[in-house]
Amino acid sequence: MLKYSFVALCISTAAFGREPLPRSLRYLGYQAPLPSRIPPHHYASLKKRISEGKVLFNAIMCNTHTTPFNTMEHFEQVVSLMWGVYDIAVEKDGPFWDGTIVILDADERFFSFLKEYAHAMWEKDSHTPRYAVTQCHGYPRHSSHFPENKNTQWGIDMRSPEGTALEKLLPTAKRHILFGRLSHGRTFIKFEEYGLCVQDGSIISHGLGYVQSVVRKAIRMNDGRYTRREDIPYSIEKTYQKLAKRAQSHGYTLKKSPVGISEMLTEAESLLNSKSLHKRAHKFINEMKKDYDFVQIRRGNEVIISPECHNFEREVLSKTDDTCC
Repeated sequence: MLKYSFVALCISTAAFGREPLPRSLRYLGYQAPLPSRIPPHHYASLKKRISEGKVLFNAIMCNTHTTPFNTMEHFEQVVSLMWGVYDIAVEKDGPFWDGTIVILDADERFFSFLKEYAHAMWEKDSHTPRYAVTQCHGYPRHSSHFPENKNTQWGIDMRSPEGTALEKLLPTAKRHILFGRLSHGRTFIKFEEYGLCVQDGSIISHGLGYVQSVVRKAIRMNDGRYTRREDIPYSIEKTYQKLAKRAQSHGYTLKKSPVGISEMLTEAESLLNSKSLHKRAHKFINEMKKDYDFVQIRRGNEVIISPECHNFEREVLSKTDDTCC
């Protein structure tokens, strides 16, 4: 793997002078699964889009961004923003072709930027014929991801504001953005193959993908190293269950099915005052903190991004309630 990464770096450096491609493009160009691969003639335009997306992300999160002039400009900025955020995520935690990205977004700036476009297109589409594909640009939706916050979720299909064609404009050749609010001032995004558009049949393809996901979880299929889903890794879940079983034998009761890693840690911390269980609990806690950042708010294996102008301690941990809107 290192050999191929080195070759990719050399090729990208030769193609663009001394400045190599962003890490996300190196992965998508040389290592990603074939359906997600990017041909070389797209590198220059995507490199520019990533750069613009990163600048836009910082401007949005630091409240220096100006409102887009029209829906077309807003749509282009949404696409660039997704590429910029994906590259930030890859730089932080390594490449992945499928997964969830969580933004520490206490003031809802990131969420609002996406929702303003989705809501504007939803209102515009409501005035078009009922069964027209043009109705499928942005819309409120539910999903199996973070179901406790399903009423805050929206979707954006990758169609230009005046178009009907569903295009692979997102990283890893995806066509749809799922996003929503979470507790403790967070916003999540996930790139999906298809949204829930009925008119063009996307909802059927989406449903088939959901069934595959359910089967994968049921048989605990290993997704490989290039996924960052919000699911709790099986190895961690197994270790926790062993700890819970040992705790039960000593008269302690831990939650059988904690919602995420953060809940697992809370449960383990309740054992620290036990002389017989302190060592095991402490080991479990340290391993989680060694493997993951932001364990206080982490669900599973998702990538969590904290903007440069964001104070995690003040703006996230200070929010003790579970509200998300």
